[in-house]
Amino acid sequence: MTFLRKLWPAEILRSCKNALTDFRYGGFSGGYIRNPAPGAHGTGATDYAIMSQLFDGRIHPDDVLVDVGCGRGRVINWWLSQGLANRIYGLEQLRDVGEATRRRLRPYKNVTIIIGDAIDHLPDDGTLFYLFNPFDERIVRRFADRLWRLAEGKRVTVIYFAPVHLDVFKVALCWRIKELEVRVPSAGQFEERHKRFAVITPVN
Repeated sequence: MTFLRKLWPAEILRSCKNALTDFRYGGFSGGYIRNPAPGAHGTGATDYAIMSQLFDGRIHPDDVLVDVGCGRGRVINWWLSQGLANRIYGLEQLRDVGEATRRRLRPYKNVTIIIGDAIDHLPDDGTLFYLFNPFDERIVRRFADRLWRLAEGKRVTVIYFAPVHLDVFKVALCWRIKELEVRVPSAGQFEERHKRFAVITPVN
């Protein structure tokens, strides 16, 4: 490995590490795919190297995990790699992407991939929701409104990575928001927004 570090650029090593973990779960889960739907952003993959910062200590044994805009399912891969037996949903609007992710993760009986509008298909039993900036401000507002109705009487947490539209939650005054920093890998094309995430819970 020391020899490879000298031989290859750090970015190639980072990409290879991500891909090796991907293939443990049936295929490549990275890359970007444009989403032409109004207000929806394309599929972007969260780097495995930061996931422990986002999730460690925040997932309870009885949580139902929801990746909102799961794309090719890299976050779901990481949840599975941690040995989590929780019920897991991945929501993906792009049919071809969602069907491919569903096929790849079919061996994992605790995983369900739902294809369609994420807001319309938010699982009623979901308790921990992950977002990697999947929508524009208008749809984030729809998400927050829908989630508020689902959150009544139960524990709900939103982990919002690269939170461009965090103000939607701030102005609503019914959410408790904790903003935190992310240590991103030294190699890679990371923007300032990738160095932040928010943990959001309802004020009950």
